[in-house]
Amino acid sequence: MKTKFKETTQSLTYILSMFTFVFLGILLIIYIILSFLNDPTSSFFGTGMRTARIYFAVVGITTVLGFLEWAVNSGVSRKTFFKSLITSAILTAVITTVLVIIINFVLSFTPLAGDYLMEEQIKGLSVFGNGLFIFLQGPLYFVTGALIGAAFSRGFAAGMTSIVAGLILIILQVFTENFMNDLAYLGEAIVYFGHIAAVVLTIVYAWILSRILKDMPVKVK
Repeated sequence: MKTKFKETTQSLTYILSMFTFVFLGILLIIYIILSFLNDPTSSFFGTGMRTARIYFAVVGITTVLGFLEWAVNSGVSRKTFFKSLITSAILTAVITTVLVIIINFVLSFTPLAGDYLMEEQIKGLSVFGNGLFIFLQGPLYFVTGALIGAAFSRGFAAGMTSIVAGLILIILQVFTENFMNDLAYLGEAIVYFGHIAAVVLTIVYAWILSRILKDMPVKVK
C-alpha cells in the first residue's frame, strides 16, 4: 500500500508540475506584455501567487475527473488516491511558490520588477506572513476545485451544492482578509487568525471530498 501511495503521489505531482510550468510560462508572457503596455505595480510574485488560486481550483477539478478512473484501474484504492491527491496538491503549491520566487528574483534585475512585492497586502503582517497566507490558499482552492469536480459526477444537485460551497469559500476569503486588516490594529499575532481559518477550511473541504470520492462512479476496465 505504501508503494502504491508513493507511486501515485509521484505520478500526480509530476503531472501537476507540468501543468504548473505551462501555467507560469503563459502567465509570464502575459505579465511581460502588460508590463510593456503599462508599468507594473505588483511584482510577478504578487501577480503569480494571486492568479495561482484560480489555477489551483481548475487543476483540482481536472485532476479528480481525469485521474481517479486511472488510479482505480491501476489497482490504487480510493483512500490511497485521496491521500496522494492531497499530498500532491501541497507539493505542487510548494513547487509553484518556489518557481514564482525564482522568476520574480530574475525579473527584479529588470524594468519588470514592479513597484510592490504584492499590491494587496494585509496590514500588520510581514512579507513572510503575507506570502504564507497566499501560499495556504493554494491547497484550499485545489481541494475546493476537486470537490466541485467530484460532486458533479454524483449528479446536478450535488454539483450545484459544491459550487455554492465554492462561493462560500470566496466570500469567507474576502471576509477573512478584511477582518484580518481590522484585527491588525489589535496586534500582529491576532492577524494570523486568517492563516488558521485557511487551514481549517482546507481540512473541512478535504474531509467532504474524501466522503464523495468513496462513492464516485468510475468505469472499471
